[in-house]
Amino acid sequence: FIKNKGNPYRVLRVMEKARQGQEICIVALGGSITQGFVASSLEKTCYAALCAAWWRNNFPRAKVRFINSGIGATGSHIGLHRLERDVLDYSPDLVLIEFCINDSWANDITPTETYSNLIKRTLTAPSKPAVVLVESMCGSGLVAQERFLELALPFNVPYISVNDAAKAEFKKNEALKDVFLADGVHPRDAGHAFAAKTIFSYFENVKTWDIKDYSDDSYDDILCPIRQYGKTDIFYPGELEPNEWGCFLVGDSNCTKMKKAWKATKNGKPISFTFENVKTVDVLFQRKPQNMGKGILKTSTDEEFVLDGNFENGWGPYDFNLYHLSDEEKAKLKGLPTSLDAALDALEADHDYLTVGGVFPEELLANFIKTKRAECAELSKIPHPAEFDKYYNL
Repeated sequence: FIKNKGNPYRVLRVMEKARQGQEICIVALGGSITQGFVASSLEKTCYAALCAAWWRNNFPRAKVRFINSGIGATGSHIGLHRLERDVLDYSPDLVLIEFCINDSWANDITPTETYSNLIKRTLTAPSKPAVVLVESMCGSGLVAQERFLELALPFNVPYISVNDAAKAEFKKNEALKDVFLADGVHPRDAGHAFAAKTIFSYFENVKTWDIKDYSDDSYDDILCPIRQYGKTDIFYPGELEPNEWGCFLVGDSNCTKMKKAWKATKNGKPISFTFENVKTVDVLFQRKPQNMGKGILKTSTDEEFVLDGNFENGWGPYDFNLYHLSDEEKAKLKGLPTSLDAALDALEADHDYLTVGGVFPEELLANFIKTKRAECAELSKIPHPAEFDKYYNL
C-alpha cells in the first residue's frame, strides 16, 4: 500500500523538531473525505485528525497544531487556488494531500494540470514542509492510481494508497465495505480509523530511520506537465472589487472555508470584473439540489458560458454531515433507485439525455428496458437463498 516510500528526510526533520518539544504544524488538504464528511466527530474520528493525534501521542513534548483544510466536492484544481491561504499561510511542517478520488472522477485534463503544480508549490514553500500523498479508499476500487503516481514520482514524496490496503481487506471479507464506507466513497468512523492506521504504519517505519542517512531534495528544477498553474490565487468578496455590481450583493456562503459569495436573487444587470496579465480565470460557483437558477458568463471576446446552479441529483459541495440533519432536511435530498425495477422506472421516465445526437436510439432503450423487466419478472418467481434459510424449516 506504500506505492512510493519517497525521500523521508523532511518527515524525519519534523520528527526531530517534535522530539525537541518544538511546535509543529500539520495541515490536511483534500475533499470531503479529508473534511470528515460522515465522520461522527471532525476533531476526533476523521482520519486527518487521527493522524494529528498520532503525532501528539508519539511526541508528547511537542505542541502539535492541526488545521483541517478539506472542502467537500473539490479536487486539486480548487485546492491549488486556495493553497496559499488555506495551507501555506500557516507555515506548515507536514502537509497531507488527498484529492485522488475527486480528481479520478474529473471529466477533463484539469487534474493533470493542477495535481503536480500543487505538489511542487507546497514543497517549495518557505517553510519547506514534508508532503505525504494519500489515496483514499473507494468501494469500487476505481482510482486513477497510475495517473497520480506518474505525476507524483518526479518529486519522490511518500504516496500511501489506503485504497490498496482496503481492497486487500475487502477481498478477504466483502462485508467490510459496509463497515468502512457509508456510501461506497465516504468512510464511516471505522473507515477513517483504518485509513489513519494505514498512514500510521508509514510514520512508524520512518520513526526508526536515521535522518543522517538522508538529505533534502531540490524541487525547483522539476517541470510540471502544464505550467500555467504555477501561480494561482482565489479571491473572495472584499478582496476583489467589481467594476460594476449590477444586481449582485455579497451574501453568506454555506461553506465554512468560503464564508462569503457574490449573489443575485433576481435577473438584472451583470456583475463585471477586469483581469490583466493572467493566463486563465476560473469562476467557482455553487450547485445545489434546489432552485438555484442559471447564470451567463460573458468575456470581453464575446464568448458565453452557462453556469447552471441546479444539480437535481442531490450531489454537490455539501458542507455538513448528513447524519446530523433533521428529518425535514433529509427529505430534501434525493436518492438513487434501490432496485432494478426502480432503476428501470427512472430510466423510462427520464432518458432524453441519452438520445441526444443519436448516441442511444429510442428503440435500443425500449428493448433494453423490456428485456430487463422480463428478467425482473423471472427472478421474482425464484425464491431467494435467504428465504430458504429463514422459512424452509417452518
